[in-house]
Amino acid sequence: MDRVEATGVGIAVVAHAALLVALSMGAAISVRPASEAQPIEVSFVEDLALTSSAPQTTASAPAAAPEADPGPVQDSAPAPVPAPTQAPAPERPRPRPTAPPRPGLPNLNPSDFGDDPAPPAPRGREMTPQLLGDIRGEILRQVQPCANRQIDPGPGASRIRVTLNLRLRRDGALAGRPTVVRTSGVNADNARYEDRVKDLAVASFMGCSPLRGLPSDLYQTPTGGWSNINLSYKLPD
Repeated sequence: MDRVEATGVGIAVVAHAALLVALSMGAAISVRPASEAQPIEVSFVEDLALTSSAPQTTASAPAAAPEADPGPVQDSAPAPVPAPTQAPAPERPRPRPTAPPRPGLPNLNPSDFGDDPAPPAPRGREMTPQLLGDIRGEILRQVQPCANRQIDPGPGASRIRVTLNLRLRRDGALAGRPTVVRTSGVNADNARYEDRVKDLAVASFMGCSPLRGLPSDLYQTPTGGWSNINLSYKLPD
């Protein structure tokens, strides 16, 4: 027990002892004659004061009045509430690119229309001296049968050589009568046959026209072609 409780117990014991003494003395006085007995004043208070101070009841601290229920304790700052997850917006279809408007046609004059120009001829080989010699040989080969049918006009006529200019179309046909460019091999003995040999040369080329199989890419080139060609003719020996 603590100190307060011990003090209270001591005071109670002393009080009971004093009460017993008083009762004992009272009983003795009642049996004795009144003349003999002298009253004795007993001060319990003084005796008690010598032994201990009056018991002081230590009043316990009044119970604290119940505080009003403040309710559920809340935090000073509320916890942040996560924002609701927002579903992504559906993707809008992209507009298709539109073709730019076509420019309007200008005012056209019907007289401006005409036949389309012919496409340029494909560029082929260029004429070389070797190719020109091959073409001349092919023409003379085709003309030789007509020359063989000509009749020799007289002695020494076969020594006369006639150079002719031929104008040919693309299909090998003559564009006109062959013309004489020059003659050679003429002397006093055969001079009278010169004109006849010229006529026989022209007749031979005209009789075997058109010419066949000539290369079309060499008909006209920047360096010459068989469209305009000079050839030499003589009577067979």
